[in-house]
Amino acid sequence: MFELIEKWEKGDLSIKKFCLRENITYFTFQYWRKKLQESARLSGFVSIEAPAPVCPLGKLELHYPNGVKITLPENSSLDSVQQLLLLTC
Repeated sequence: MFELIEKWEKGDLSIKKFCLRENITYFTFQYWRKKLQESARLSGFVSIEAPAPVCPLGKLELHYPNGVKITLPENSSLDSVQQLLLLTC
């Protein structure tokens, strides 16, 4: 179902028209769409993008949903951030 949802997101059909074309019920589609949104929200992972391999603007702070805050010093490498994330997961 997640593949179908991604297919719908890339297209330009309404949900109802997409469901008719794919021969699934509107309510089934919405159920699985909600499940996908919940799983994305609960995963706890966010994308980190940086234009350079260091943080040139100063310190880097990571804020976790549980209130934990981690501050890295200036010019921390993205490898340091990756290692930190791997240790906390």
